[in-house]
This record gives sequence, C-alpha cells and structure tokens, in this order.
Amino acid sequence: YWGYVRPQESGNKTDVRYWQMLDQAGRGLEFVATGKLEMSAIPYETADLDCGTDKGRVQLHSGDLVERDYVVVKVQGRQQGLACEDSWGAWPLAKYMVPFEDQAFSYVVRPVR
Repeated sequence: YWGYVRPQESGNKTDVRYWQMLDQAGRGLEFVATGKLEMSAIPYETADLDCGTDKGRVQLHSGDLVERDYVVVKVQGRQQGLACEDSWGAWPLAKYMVPFEDQAFSYVVRPVR
C-alpha cells in the first residue's frame, strides 16, 4: 500500500508470472500464471480505501486507516488505471481503457509448506 493523502487502491504489480504469500515460517500460497497477471496484497478492503460516490464516508487521510488482521490478495488479468487528465473522477483516456469484452486468464494456486 502506498499512503496517498486520500486513501485509494494501490500496490498493484503488473506482468506477474509467479507470486508467493508466505508467513514468517515460510508457509502459505504460491500463484503460478500461464501468462501475465496483475496482483496486489494489502491489509485493507476496497471499501476501506474508496466508498464509490459516497465520498462523505471515505477516510479523509491514509493515516486514518486501520489495518485489518488479514491481507486481501487480488488476482486479475488487467486493472484499468487512472491515466486521466485530472484526479476528480474523469474517465481514463481512451488509449488506456480496458475494453468491455470477455477476458480470460488462468493461474494455479498451490500450498507452500
């Protein structure tokens, strides 16, 4: 997570083919992709970071966030970024938008002991 002044989703890694989430004893899960994925792992839920259009309910500053006692792992084929001309809700420029169409990606999850 990157502590922007206003909480927002962050920490997404691109071009991921292999990812491990391990505890201090080295146990956990590994994700192996057949192609490229995007992944993130942060101690916040999406609703903690952005309440959609109800901006009155969102935390005002990242310092106000309270970490969950678990980690939220997100696995996705692609995530549409901002890539817009302002930070006040404008849509991304067309060349940066993910097209609305069927998308597919695959990966394997294995335990690490």
